[in-house]
Amino acid sequence: MGNYISSRVSPKGEFGISKDVFKTIGLEVLKEFDGIIEKDEKLEKSKSTLTIVLRRNKVLFKYVLLLDEKTSKEIIENEITNAVSNSLLTICDAIPFEISFSYISNKKKK
Repeated sequence: MGNYISSRVSPKGEFGISKDVFKTIGLEVLKEFDGIIEKDEKLEKSKSTLTIVLRRNKVLFKYVLLLDEKTSKEIIENEITNAVSNSLLTICDAIPFEISFSYISNKKKK
């Protein structure tokens, strides 16, 4: 079940949620916020990305973000964490998850 995380529904069974569901949630959350740059041709940098890892029945959201110069990392991290948490609560009552952030430098090349 490497592409699914399982959740016990009752003593009679469990259901699995696909890794793709978590990826969709994580990417949709990014669309809610200004200041996250999807792709910048001038900087020759790749777009902001998200990798999902399922480990020990826990979902790891690994964001790599390119931010607008005026955007606060702390605010974006808090907002994304809250939005992911709220989205997960709509599909089931408890899924353990962790979110990590790293950033692409937005300094222009000469």
